[in-house]
Order: sequence, then C-alpha cells, then structure tokens
Amino acid sequence: MTILQKLKSLFSDSSPRQLMTEFDSITRRSDFFQSIIANILENPDEILARYAPNEGLDLYRKMESSDPTIASALTTRRCAVLNRPWTIHTGDADPKITSYVLDLFANLTDFQQTLEQALDALTTGFTPLEIFWTVRNEKWYVEKIVGRDPATYRFDAQNTLRLLTTGNPVDGEPVPPLKFIVHRHRGSSSNPYGQSILKSLYWPVTFSRAGWKWWATAIEKYGMPIITATFPDQATRDDQARFEQFVKSIQAYSWSVVPQGFLIDLHEAKRAAGEDYLPFLQYADTKKFQVILGQNLTAETSTHGSRAQADVHNLVRHDITLADATSLSATITDQLIKPAVKLNFNYTGPLPKFKISSTPAYDLESLARTYDILAKHVPISERFLRETFQITE
Repeated sequence: MTILQKLKSLFSDSSPRQLMTEFDSITRRSDFFQSIIANILENPDEILARYAPNEGLDLYRKMESSDPTIASALTTRRCAVLNRPWTIHTGDADPKITSYVLDLFANLTDFQQTLEQALDALTTGFTPLEIFWTVRNEKWYVEKIVGRDPATYRFDAQNTLRLLTTGNPVDGEPVPPLKFIVHRHRGSSSNPYGQSILKSLYWPVTFSRAGWKWWATAIEKYGMPIITATFPDQATRDDQARFEQFVKSIQAYSWSVVPQGFLIDLHEAKRAAGEDYLPFLQYADTKKFQVILGQNLTAETSTHGSRAQADVHNLVRHDITLADATSLSATITDQLIKPAVKLNFNYTGPLPKFKISSTPAYDLESLARTYDILAKHVPISERFLRETFQITE
C-alpha cells in the first residue's frame, strides 16, 4: 500500500492536508470575535484592558520610570545581556555567505543601541525595529536599525505588524516585508504582542505607591511637633484668620513673635513614625527583584541568607540572562540575517548565526588551569577554547 493510499484510509471523512495545515488557529477559536476589532487583534493583557484602558503600554513605562527599584532591576537585567560579547557563529555556512554576513554587521551603525532598544520588550512585551536598507557594491546592506514606539503598532489576525497612521488610525497599514524586526518577550503564535515582565507587578507597585504616601503622611504627622494655638475671646474674625495663617507658616521658621493674649504650644508626638511602613515597602521591593531578576539576594542587602544561598540565587539570575540572550540572538538571526541573505543570494543552505555569549563571568586564569588538566585526558576542540576565552582567529 502506498503512502497516499494509507493516508486516504486514515482520512476517509477528511483531507490528508490537515496534517500539513494549522488546526488550532486564532480565527478558529471561539473567542476570536471577542478579541478582534476591525481586523485588529487586541492585546490580551488583562491589566491593560481592565485597569488602564486609556494608558496602554505607557502604564508599564511609567512603572519603570517612576519606581527606582524596578528601574534598577531592569537595568541590571538588560546590562547582563548587553555587556556580553557577541559573535557570528559560522557553522557549516558557505564561506561566501559568511563573508557577506560579517561585512553586514561590520557596517551597522549603533548596533549596540539597537540591541538595547530590542530589550525594551521586557517592559512593553514587544519592540518593533525598522531596518534601513542600502545598496553597496550591488548588494543589499543594512545602514541602521531604529527602535519604534510599540504603542503605535498593532497586529492583525494573521500576526502581521501594522502601523497606526493618520490616514488609517483604526486598522493601521501593514508594514512592508523585510522592513521590520519584532523582538518579543514571551511571545507566541496566539499572542504576537508578547508579555511585559511588569504585568505581575501591577498590584505590588500600586500598593507600594500607597505605602510611600502613607509613610510620608505618618512622618509629617508624627515626626514633627503638633501645634496648638489659642486666641483670646475678644479677637475679631480678621485677627483669628491672620493668626491661623501665621500658625500654618510657623514650621518654616525657628522663631516666632506672638501678640499678647495669643498662645502657641508645641506637643511632641508620642508615636514613632514609619515603624509599620518600612517592612511593607521592603516586602514589595523584594517581590519586584524576584519577578525581574528571579531572586533578590544578589540585588539587595539582607540580614538573612547565607553565601551558599546567594550563589544559588546568582545561578538563577544567570539562567534568566541566558534565556534573554538566546531569545535576542534568535531574533537577530531569523529576522535580520535570513532576510539579508535572501535579498542577495539564491541560497538555501545553513546560515551563520548571531550569538550572544552565554558563558558566565569566570575567573579565566582558574578556568585555563582546569582546561589544561582536562586536556591531558579529554580532547578539547580549538573552536570551543576560542569561544570560551573570546580569542579571535
């Protein structure tokens, strides 16, 4: 029995083409028409939809810019990727293709800034980056890559990126092919918008903001003496009003002149200010570090925990950095190297890959001694040593 006959016997009531097509598609799901308006797929982030429908992605950017703990943790996470060296892994690619790809990256302007802009997807869920192509020596090259504001972009039911324009502010206009790179944090085929890492921090941030307000109120109320003022019965309404304004301004001065008959008493607060609020705010900050960095012992001073716990937490942070570096490397390979090669060559073989180093910061001297001992028993390739110690050929 041939393969076609076997398939026909298995699919007597349907077509064997179902094996080669997507079944669980966005348009087939029961909630499709609830999540799409004017052919535009809505961002499934329920925080943006329920609590900040008018702010959109600006909500998460405000959370980062206004909260020093979040800003610090996100800077640490981004720098952990940006400070690692990157290379073009040639593999089994054709030497001609490899030479072109190396030349492509050698002529890119501000590529480090491009990588930094791509990592903004941690905050916004996704980051669109526009590619500016140029022709040189009869080949297509990239002059620069510029990050764009994701708030002005949408995705349709086919996951096509669309720019909201003045002429089409609802549906938007589909971007040209091979013109954009879209880096996502935790994106999927059913959610092209990705997911902001700050989504799960919406309530901790909301409560910590209220905690700061309450703490400031407590400091104002209990951290300074309480003033009581007494005026004589014969004081007119104008005298009373002027005296009230005088009492309100007295905290700005270290001395005062009080008319005869008017009295001012200062009463020291009996309750210490801030005893209850500091642990509350520290707990909220710990959750922010845990969500963004995966741990907190390497990011804050703590009276608890051991050196061993801190080392384990540091390994957890390295795992997150590795995931970020791998995701960004795949984006550059799939959405920059592939289209560039496609524009210039009729080539279907293996491609060079963009790779951000995933090696943690080791003591290279100790590592070299370890490999020297291992090399006496186990063969170690030259390529592995060059990649580990970042030695160029």
